Amino acid sequence: MLKLDAGAGTDLIQAKVEVKENFKELKRKEKELDKRFEHTKELEKRLADENNRLQELDDQIKIKSIRAEKMFKMALSKQEEGLKALENAKDIQNKFDKKGKDIQNRLLDVIKREENIAIEEMKIAKEKEAFGKLRKKLDLVLPQLSESEMRFLDPKLNEQEAEKEIYFKKTQLY
Repeated sequence: MLKLDAGAGTDLIQAKVEVKENFKELKRKEKELDKRFEHTKELEKRLADENNRLQELDDQIKIKSIRAEKMFKMALSKQEEGLKALENAKDIQNKFDKKGKDIQNRLLDVIKREENIAIEEMKIAKEKEAFGKLRKKLDLVLPQLSESEMRFLDPKLNEQEAEKEIYFKKTQLY
Protein backbone atom coordinates (compact mmCIF):
# COMPACT_ATOMS: atom_id res chain seq x y z
CA MET A 1 0.00 0.00 0.00
CA LEU A 2 2.88 2.11 0.52
CA LYS A 3 3.69 1.66 -3.05
CA LEU A 4 0.30 2.79 -3.95
CA ASP A 5 0.57 5.54 -1.54
CA ALA A 6 3.97 6.44 -2.79
CA GLY A 7 2.76 6.40 -6.36
CA ALA A 8 -0.35 8.19 -5.42
CA GLY A 9 1.69 10.61 -3.35
CA THR A 10 3.90 11.49 -6.28
CA ASP A 11 0.87 11.79 -8.40
CA LEU A 12 -0.64 13.93 -5.77
CA ILE A 13 2.50 16.02 -5.44
CA GLN A 14 2.71 16.26 -9.15
CA ALA A 15 -1.01 17.13 -9.31
CA LYS A 16 -0.44 19.63 -6.55
CA VAL A 17 2.47 21.12 -8.46
CA GLU A 18 0.38 21.18 -11.59
CA VAL A 19 -2.48 22.80 -9.71
CA LYS A 20 -0.03 25.38 -8.27
CA GLU A 21 1.36 26.00 -11.72
CA ASN A 22 -2.13 26.17 -13.13
CA PHE A 23 -3.09 28.47 -10.28
CA LYS A 24 -0.01 30.65 -10.97
CA GLU A 25 -0.92 30.59 -14.66
CA LEU A 26 -4.48 31.57 -13.77
CA LYS A 27 -3.19 34.36 -11.49
CA ARG A 28 -0.93 35.57 -14.30
CA LYS A 29 -3.80 35.42 -16.80
CA GLU A 30 -6.07 37.13 -14.27
CA LYS A 31 -3.49 39.93 -13.90
CA GLU A 32 -3.19 40.07 -17.67
CA LEU A 33 -6.97 40.23 -17.99
CA ASP A 34 -7.07 42.92 -15.29
CA LYS A 35 -4.46 44.88 -17.26
CA ARG A 36 -6.49 44.41 -20.43
CA PHE A 37 -9.64 45.42 -18.58
CA GLU A 38 -7.91 48.55 -17.23
CA HIS A 39 -6.53 49.26 -20.70
CA THR A 40 -10.03 48.79 -22.16
CA LYS A 41 -11.51 51.08 -19.49
CA GLU A 42 -8.83 53.66 -20.32
CA LEU A 43 -9.58 53.31 -24.03
CA GLU A 44 -13.32 53.66 -23.31
CA LYS A 45 -12.61 56.77 -21.26
CA ARG A 46 -10.42 58.20 -24.04
CA LEU A 47 -13.11 57.31 -26.56
CA ALA A 48 -15.79 59.01 -24.42
CA ASP A 49 -13.52 62.06 -24.02
CA GLU A 50 -12.86 62.09 -27.76
CA ASN A 51 -16.60 61.77 -28.43
CA ASN A 52 -17.26 64.68 -26.07
CA ARG A 53 -14.53 66.72 -27.76
CA LEU A 54 -15.92 65.85 -31.19
CA GLN A 55 -19.44 66.76 -30.04
CA GLU A 56 -18.16 70.12 -28.78
CA LEU A 57 -16.38 70.68 -32.09
CA ASP A 58 -19.53 69.67 -33.94
CA ASP A 59 -21.55 72.15 -31.86
CA GLN A 60 -18.99 74.88 -32.52
CA ILE A 61 -19.03 74.06 -36.22
CA LYS A 62 -22.83 74.26 -36.23
CA ILE A 63 -22.74 77.62 -34.45
CA LYS A 64 -20.05 78.92 -36.81
CA SER A 65 -22.01 77.56 -39.77
CA ILE A 66 -25.13 79.39 -38.60
CA ARG A 67 -23.09 82.57 -38.11
CA ALA A 68 -21.49 82.16 -41.53
CA GLU A 69 -24.90 81.66 -43.11
CA LYS A 70 -26.22 84.79 -41.39
CA MET A 71 -23.12 86.72 -42.47
CA PHE A 72 -23.55 85.42 -46.02
CA LYS A 73 -27.20 86.49 -46.05
CA MET A 74 -26.22 89.89 -44.67
CA ALA A 75 -23.48 90.18 -47.30
CA LEU A 76 -25.97 89.31 -50.03
CA SER A 77 -28.40 91.85 -48.63
CA LYS A 78 -25.68 94.51 -48.50
CA GLN A 79 -24.62 93.56 -52.02
CA GLU A 80 -28.20 93.96 -53.23
CA GLU A 81 -28.45 97.31 -51.45
CA GLY A 82 -25.16 98.35 -53.01
CA LEU A 83 -26.33 97.31 -56.47
CA LYS A 84 -29.60 99.18 -56.01
CA ALA A 85 -27.70 102.26 -54.82
CA LEU A 86 -25.39 101.97 -57.81
CA GLU A 87 -28.38 101.67 -60.13
CA ASN A 88 -29.99 104.71 -58.48
CA ALA A 89 -26.72 106.62 -58.82
CA LYS A 90 -26.56 105.70 -62.51
CA ASP A 91 -30.17 106.87 -62.95
CA ILE A 92 -29.37 110.13 -61.20
CA GLN A 93 -26.21 110.51 -63.31
CA ASN A 94 -28.23 109.89 -66.48
CA LYS A 95 -30.86 112.44 -65.41
CA PHE A 96 -28.11 114.90 -64.53
CA ASP A 97 -26.43 114.31 -67.90
CA LYS A 98 -29.76 114.77 -69.69
CA LYS A 99 -30.48 117.98 -67.78
CA GLY A 100 -26.94 119.14 -68.48
CA LYS A 101 -27.47 118.51 -72.20
CA ASP A 102 -30.82 120.32 -72.03
CA ILE A 103 -29.17 123.28 -70.31
CA GLN A 104 -26.34 123.24 -72.83
CA ASN A 105 -28.85 123.19 -75.69
CA ARG A 106 -30.75 126.05 -74.08
CA LEU A 107 -27.53 128.00 -73.66
CA LEU A 108 -26.69 127.41 -77.30
CA ASP A 109 -30.19 128.64 -78.23
CA VAL A 110 -29.70 131.73 -76.05
CA ILE A 111 -26.30 132.36 -77.62
CA LYS A 112 -27.81 132.03 -81.10
CA ARG A 113 -30.65 134.38 -80.11
CA GLU A 114 -28.15 136.87 -78.70
CA GLU A 115 -26.15 136.65 -81.90
CA ASN A 116 -29.35 137.19 -83.91
CA ILE A 117 -30.27 140.11 -81.64
CA ALA A 118 -26.79 141.58 -82.08
CA ILE A 119 -27.15 141.22 -85.85
CA GLU A 120 -30.58 142.83 -85.71
CA GLU A 121 -29.26 145.64 -83.52
CA MET A 122 -26.49 146.22 -86.04
CA LYS A 123 -29.08 146.31 -88.84
CA ILE A 124 -31.26 148.68 -86.82
CA ALA A 125 -28.24 150.88 -86.04
CA LYS A 126 -27.35 150.96 -89.73
CA GLU A 127 -30.96 151.71 -90.69
CA LYS A 128 -31.11 154.41 -88.01
CA GLU A 129 -27.91 155.90 -89.32
CA ALA A 130 -29.27 155.72 -92.87
CA PHE A 131 -32.56 157.22 -91.64
CA GLY A 132 -30.62 159.97 -89.87
CA LYS A 133 -28.77 160.76 -93.10
CA LEU A 134 -32.06 160.79 -95.00
CA ARG A 135 -33.61 163.07 -92.37
CA LYS A 136 -30.69 165.48 -92.65
CA LYS A 137 -31.17 165.50 -96.40
CA LEU A 138 -34.91 166.04 -95.95
CA ASP A 139 -34.26 168.84 -93.46
CA LEU A 140 -32.17 170.55 -96.06
CA VAL A 141 -34.76 170.11 -98.77
CA LEU A 142 -37.95 170.66 -96.77
CA PRO A 143 -38.77 173.89 -94.97
CA GLN A 144 -38.64 173.98 -91.16
CA LEU A 145 -41.71 172.54 -89.43
CA SER A 146 -43.44 174.25 -86.56
CA GLU A 147 -43.45 172.79 -83.06
CA SER A 148 -46.98 171.43 -83.34
CA GLU A 149 -46.10 169.82 -86.67
CA MET A 150 -43.00 168.26 -85.07
CA ARG A 151 -45.14 166.85 -82.29
CA PHE A 152 -47.42 165.32 -84.81
CA LEU A 153 -44.49 163.58 -86.52
CA ASP A 154 -42.77 162.37 -83.27
CA PRO A 155 -44.20 158.89 -82.49
CA LYS A 156 -43.42 159.05 -78.76
CA LEU A 157 -45.19 162.34 -78.31
CA ASN A 158 -48.13 161.11 -80.37
CA GLU A 159 -48.43 158.04 -78.14
CA GLN A 160 -48.34 160.14 -74.97
CA GLU A 161 -50.95 162.54 -76.34
CA ALA A 162 -53.17 159.60 -77.32
CA GLU A 163 -52.91 158.08 -73.86
CA LYS A 164 -53.77 161.40 -72.22
CA GLU A 165 -56.71 161.81 -74.53
CA ILE A 166 -57.97 158.23 -73.79
CA TYR A 167 -57.55 158.78 -70.05
CA PHE A 168 -59.38 162.08 -70.19
CA LYS A 169 -62.26 160.55 -72.17
CA LYS A 170 -62.52 157.59 -69.80
CA THR A 171 -62.61 159.77 -66.69
CA GLN A 172 -65.25 162.03 -68.20
CA LEU A 173 -67.49 159.08 -69.04
CA TYR A 174 -67.43 157.75 -65.53
